[in-house]
Amino acid sequence: VMHRPAKSWQIIESVLQEHARSIYRCLRRPATATAVRKFEMAIGCKLPKPLVASLLIHDGTRQDLVDGYSLLSAVEIRQWREICLDNPWDEPGPKFNDRKQIKGELRWRPNWVPIASDAGGNLLGCDLDPGPMGQRGQVFSWHNYGSPKPYVLAASYADWLDAIAEELLSRQFTLDEWGGIQLNRSLV
Repeated sequence: VMHRPAKSWQIIESVLQEHARSIYRCLRRPATATAVRKFEMAIGCKLPKPLVASLLIHDGTRQDLVDGYSLLSAVEIRQWREICLDNPWDEPGPKFNDRKQIKGELRWRPNWVPIASDAGGNLLGCDLDPGPMGQRGQVFSWHNYGSPKPYVLAASYADWLDAIAEELLSRQFTLDEWGGIQLNRSLV
């Protein structure tokens, strides 16, 4: 079942309130439309509508949402993007990764937008410049040590957020000893 970000967030919030109140309390307030527009102007392109809609509901999380990853706020997205673009990681790589869905000749591409991070600096990104077999807005996993190579997790941000909501709704998760949510299906 496909949901819009608002419906996905309603499901996520409901499950968090029932099973993981500490995570629920760490959902940030909405980003402002002005902050999102400023970010889009800074990167020179529009973000996918589902990502914008999500930021306008919750501007990220103050702790891990699922599987050790925290959703980034609009400010953190900009900071992580600058770190990734300024880092001298650009070693020539294969032209494409993951069945030609992701362009791979640079370690981090200017039109990749970080959306979540873990404690090790690994990121989930939204790809605004995909390979010939990819889709604009696809969500991918990126590891700061370079291994494994980036790979697509979902065809869009809406699909990715929806998958998290569906996993939570169908109770396909466990709580770890710190109260964190570990999904049964890997979405990170």
